[in-house]
Amino acid sequence: MKLSRFLLPGILIMTTLVIWSCSKSNSGKPKISIASITTNIPKYGDLDADLKFTAGNMLDTLLIIRIRVNQDPPQNTPAGDTLRISIPEYSASKGELEFIMPYQGYLTFGDTENDTLVFKFAALDVNRKSTDTVTSAKVVVNNQ
Repeated sequence: MKLSRFLLPGILIMTTLVIWSCSKSNSGKPKISIASITTNIPKYGDLDADLKFTAGNMLDTLLIIRIRVNQDPPQNTPAGDTLRISIPEYSASKGELEFIMPYQGYLTFGDTENDTLVFKFAALDVNRKSTDTVTSAKVVVNNQ
């Protein structure tokens, strides 16, 4: 058998694979990660989460989901467990976001609760492409 018989199909297959993998890696999907988060919040302290991002297009919206690990959802909450926050305009393709959630009305609803929470973060860019969802470690809110 001649080697040249396999050479052209082999080159075509390799070229197709290289083009496909390059298009996948340059898909422009934004990325977000948790750089740091307060995991032990003292009474009247705030949750402080620092998030890192990279995006081909400007990020537009930050989504935060609060998951209550060891209690039933309270009856009269001033805010829901899913927050959607607009991100101000910026001019960088990568950077950091700081998210602060106040203690009163968002992290606690009474002095007898012992909340353990987990937060999920995601972001949308201006073209509505979303990042993967990142999940925090457990956050303990001290009420004593």
